[in-house]
Formats: sequence, C-alpha cells, structure tokens
Amino acid sequence: METNLTERSIIDRSNPRAVINLVPQSLALTISDIPEEYLEMSEAELYNELFHAEDSARPLLNRLRIAFWLEYEKAQAMNRKINMTNVYASCCTLQIWTRILRDKIKLAWILLPPADYVVAMQELLTLGVDQMREILTAPVKLPSGRIDTRLADVKVKLLQYIDQRVKGAIIQRVDNRNVNVNVDGKDVIASRPDLDDINRQIEEMQRQLSAPKGTLAPNHEPLQLVDKTEIIEGELISATPPTK
Repeated sequence: METNLTERSIIDRSNPRAVINLVPQSLALTISDIPEEYLEMSEAELYNELFHAEDSARPLLNRLRIAFWLEYEKAQAMNRKINMTNVYASCCTLQIWTRILRDKIKLAWILLPPADYVVAMQELLTLGVDQMREILTAPVKLPSGRIDTRLADVKVKLLQYIDQRVKGAIIQRVDNRNVNVNVDGKDVIASRPDLDDINRQIEEMQRQLSAPKGTLAPNHEPLQLVDKTEIIEGELISATPPTK
C-alpha cells in the first residue's frame, strides 16, 4: 500500500498544520526566537554544534526529539493540536522540559525531524557494505612477506556470509531412521532365535515323539529330560526306572 508523505513544516505560519501552529502559544513564541541558522542546519551539523563535547543530556534530548515527532504524527492523523504533555511526560519532569525549552539550540534539535526508520536502516546497510568492501580489498600480506592470518580469517568468514546472503544458506538434510526396540532396549532382530536353534528344537521334538513310552518327561516339560539321560544306538534311555 502506497503512503503519500507530506513535508514537515516547522515555522511556516501560512501552513495550518505547521508545528508552530500546533503547539501552545508560549512555545510558538519560543520557536519563533530560534536563530534561523539553527533551523537551517542539517542533522550532522546541528549534532556537532550541540554535542561537540560529551554531554550527559544527549540521551534525554534524543528521547524528547523522538517523543515530539511521534506526538506530531498522531496530531496530524487525528487533525488536532500537539499535546505537549504527551511529549515530555514519558521522558522528564515539567521543570526539566521547561529548562530545555529555554536553550534555543536544544529546542532546534528537538524540532529537527528524524529520518524514517527504514531509510535510516538502509543507510546503515549501505555503510556496512562499504566497510565490507574495505575489509575484502585490504592486503593480507604483511610488509615482512608473511600472511596476516587474522585478516585472512575475517575475509573467509565475510565471504561465507556474503555467499549465503546471495545464494541462500546450505540446506542440511537429516536422515531419520526408525529402529524397533524391545522393553530392555535391545534390537528386536537380535533377540530372534537362530535358524540352527529352530532346527535343533524340531529334531529334539521328533526324537521325543519316536522314543519308547515311559522314557519321556511329563507333558508340561516336553523339551527337558528327567534326570540324566544317555543316547544308545539313537534311543533315549532314562537313568530313572519307569514307574509301573
């Protein structure tokens, strides 16, 4: 959806939606007293003029600047005046806000419209690309003829990042295999009886079926012989005499 942007007017009295016509009369008079050179400065110029030395008030001024223009956008959307309480209440007290308004250059900084967030991020991205180019074009060979391994490592990682951004990350495939296990955690296939064991059990059953009556164990233990047994000429002979 396309959004139509309008110019943010500050001191144009002929524009009913200019900042000077949306603020209280007392603040409008203060704004009209701001030196014109401050209002004509770019953000970088005004920043250097205001923060040429380390200033502990910088975070507060930045917050007030953002809060002011957020309230300005709300006022424009709702076609109303700017509510100054909405500007300073979340940042400082009325006393501090009043003291800041007396400083013309600080007020000029608050009235400077901040860049759109997306535009600002795009500018930072452009700066990052320029700096990556500087890193990639920096020579890796030291004056001594040796290779700067730290710089080379940074270049390799940077090239990998750029390659992933251009071509996309490498797809990693995971081979999932389902393994059936029994209750004690062993492979089910490993617990199956050997074919030779099955054949031996079949042969044992056949010998029991062909043995003389009385030489076999009771039916509830068909595969076990009673006491000690001997094999004589292919027949099972029990060491325990049969019961008459």
